Amino acid sequence: MTTLANSAIPLSVIAETPDYIVLNKAAGIVVHQAEQHLEPDTIANGLLARYPELADVGEDPLRPGIIHRLDQHVSGVLLVARTQAMFLHLKEQWQQHLVRKQYIALVHGKMSRTDGEINFSIARSSQQFTKMAARPDASGKAAVTRYNVLKQYQRYALLDVEILTGRTHQIRVHMSAIDHPIVGEQVYLPKNFKSRLQPGRLFLHAASLSFGLPDGTIVGYSAPLPDDLQAILDGLH
Repeated sequence: MTTLANSAIPLSVIAETPDYIVLNKAAGIVVHQAEQHLEPDTIANGLLARYPELADVGEDPLRPGIIHRLDQHVSGVLLVARTQAMFLHLKEQWQQHLVRKQYIALVHGKMSRTDGEINFSIARSSQQFTKMAARPDASGKAAVTRYNVLKQYQRYALLDVEILTGRTHQIRVHMSAIDHPIVGEQVYLPKNFKSRLQPGRLFLHAASLSFGLPDGTIVGYSAPLPDDLQAILDGLH
């Protein structure tokens, strides 16, 4: 498996500094190649075409400068290190859970409370390796998700979600575990669950991200809700 620069990959740049790049990732694009996605149509390859120096940044040639990922069908803020020093600095902040990551999600059902915290640990599913599973005990990796209800609709709830950890599929797994799967979810659904609303993607958007610079300054970036998701909200009541 090799990483190949591809200038055809669309990149929406929110901010560009000598040390890092902030993107507004579109839904439908994979962040980097993996065993499940060998094609070169990835954010990583688009980055290499635009910033060839990223080939020397990071710990994996398939993930040049990439500190974190967003799922293929999730949109929003994505942070990329432009130097090895910044990569190591950001990696340490991620490991210490110092980076603040907030999402907007539309979930099924009426929430019983206006805010909450989900603490189920997360591990690989014993039945399907590509899936994750929430564990009510501590048998998986610790995972903490906080949410606030921004608006309650008749059959759906719009949430502001903050993840204090960054586990694979964390928000998707946690929301399904409390019987409020994300609209557009196809993988983590309760048995025999059916939805009238099928947006063709997850209604999950990485709305903002803040982190510390080496000099101690805290910076933050945000991305507006995409038009396709806003159109869904406009049609709800």
